[in-house]
Amino acid sequence: MRSHTSPLLTGFAMTTLAVMTMLATPAAATDDPRIQDKLGWHTVQPGETFQAITQRYLGTPHLWRENWKLNPQIKDPGLLRAGQRLRVIVERQLPARRAVIEEVSNVVDKRLQRGAWQAAASGDPLAPRDGVRTAEQASTRLGFDEGSELTVSELSQIYLKGLDSTVRGVKRGSIEIEKGQADLLLAPAQPRKVNIEIVVGDAVTRPRPGPNGRAETRSRRPEAGGAQLMVYGGSSQIEAGGSTVEVPRGMGTSVPEGGAPLPPEKLLPAPVVTSPTGNPSFGYSNPRFAWRPVAGAASYTFEVCLDPGCAQLVRRVTGLTSTQWQPEQLPAAPLHWRVTAVSASGLDGYASRGQAFAIESELRDLEPPIVVAILLGEGASTAPDTFVVGAGSRLRLAARDDASGTAEIRYRWLDESTADAAWQRWAGQDLAPPPRDAKFEFEATDHLGQTSQRWRVNVMLDSTAPAAPTVSRQDL
Repeated sequence: MRSHTSPLLTGFAMTTLAVMTMLATPAAATDDPRIQDKLGWHTVQPGETFQAITQRYLGTPHLWRENWKLNPQIKDPGLLRAGQRLRVIVERQLPARRAVIEEVSNVVDKRLQRGAWQAAASGDPLAPRDGVRTAEQASTRLGFDEGSELTVSELSQIYLKGLDSTVRGVKRGSIEIEKGQADLLLAPAQPRKVNIEIVVGDAVTRPRPGPNGRAETRSRRPEAGGAQLMVYGGSSQIEAGGSTVEVPRGMGTSVPEGGAPLPPEKLLPAPVVTSPTGNPSFGYSNPRFAWRPVAGAASYTFEVCLDPGCAQLVRRVTGLTSTQWQPEQLPAAPLHWRVTAVSASGLDGYASRGQAFAIESELRDLEPPIVVAILLGEGASTAPDTFVVGAGSRLRLAARDDASGTAEIRYRWLDESTADAAWQRWAGQDLAPPPRDAKFEFEATDHLGQTSQRWRVNVMLDSTAPAAPTVSRQDL
């Protein structure tokens, strides 16, 4: 794994400051063995004091006496000469910060200090060198103390390579994705004081918050190797193969295994969802979901979650080429769903906003509706498929679907001169038979699009119909 180190002196001209950095933990610098100081050499400039030098490196002048202790040859700290070389603390590492597992959905494990894997739970802390992994249809969300979040999707494994703070107030972190993907939300109160690196294979990503103080990225380790980066908020820099590429908001890039980042490409927009919307409740567990196609999409990723942001995953389906999806069964619970278009290069576009819905029963709707025709008025059923109707008789349609419910009942009249006819939607009104013998066809469809058997009844006119009950019912 390649090691990447940020410059120690960002923003200072090297012509006025000569620094050679070394790692040390001098006993004189601190009594806290958990603190590690990076020491270097500083060439005094005209007019500089220990206080000013300490302020420059550590962001506070109050630790100047510790720098004085590192230079026993200086008897009077107020008498520095230009050109003197001083040994100074250029960076102080405070005790490591910790992340906390905030959400756990389905099977999630943690690994402490590269030990054995064990079940993870909400509230578990994570320190540097700790890891988490998710099983199929599982996810977890990690929270950091400055307000950032990392959502780890299914079949993923990540490690916290480092979490530290400095006296200058900069909080740094390094996260390695060994497989799968993770979404980073960088939203600190002071964006310039948080630096997080995402390491995926040989690629290193450094997200930066935008004007709103937030950065949102998705980093993925594809099964074929390499890396993928998608930037939904702020911007990011990705380094691999000796090249560094800037990726602005709304763009993404891929890194071939062992290669350099490809030129950024525009991410696809969020699909427009069509159903269900408006927070409906379903009395069955396999509703159908639909959305409009996105130009340029090679496939879609569909997610059902317990929360709008999908930190608590319930179902995830990738590689969909249709613009609709129907599960075999979802749990009875308040849920949310969203869909993402995926480009031909494999980069995820923007996800649709999470749509709320609820499953009230684990009953599955696997059967189409049952539909019947009812004869009202004078007439009789002389055979299973024949009505003999008198003057003034009417036909009524009825359908029943115990799960999703009946969406539509359709009918049409056929006779010897009409081999085919347009279907009409039954609006609930009783139908008068035509003034001649005809065939009456009808069917029904439920809200899942399941259509009943199509029925055909011979309707024969008889002005002298025999006495019969006023209502004949044909149960088909």
